[in-house]
Amino acid sequence: MALARNRTETMIRILDNVEKIGVVLNDNNGVPIDLTSLTVTFRMVDLNGGTAVVTGGATSKQPTTTFTAATTDIVTAVKHSLKDGNEVILTTDGTLPAGLSTLTRYFVRDANEDTFKLTTTEGGTAIDVTDTGSGTHAFAKVGHVTYSPAAGDVDTAGLYAMYFVDDSSPIRKWPYDGAKLRMKIITETEEIS
Repeated sequence: MALARNRTETMIRILDNVEKIGVVLNDNNGVPIDLTSLTVTFRMVDLNGGTAVVTGGATSKQPTTTFTAATTDIVTAVKHSLKDGNEVILTTDGTLPAGLSTLTRYFVRDANEDTFKLTTTEGGTAIDVTDTGSGTHAFAKVGHVTYSPAAGDVDTAGLYAMYFVDDSSPIRKWPYDGAKLRMKIITETEEIS
């Protein structure tokens, strides 16, 4: 008796199982781009036929997260998802904690699930925060953009190119690695002959 294996692979999209697609858009030197003044949309194209599946998908640019800061130099934002080295910009509807400014790009250091510190250089010394400020404070990860797939985005099995696009002049396009959005189904059967 011989053992034979039949193997089938099928690529299918699983956009209906993805809540958000998020990336940081960088310039040619790998530096995150401040998206404040740009219009960024999401596009998806069928690689087999070149047909656009999603055009002009609305995105959320540099979504903000509220934070508090303590005189221990620790910034708190529950489940912020930042990593050491991420760049952030700050906003407030009052006065930022002393030592921080809305005109500065900061780097994150000592990040864990709910807290981090800020520096003016990657891996540098933490900013000395000397008071907690007033009002509501928020940060945005520089260059971060998200797209929330809609029910109509789900299509037939296939391979798709995904992009975040800035339509201003000149047009800029950032490819998205869609590996997270594909699922490989492998079916194996064993037969005895």
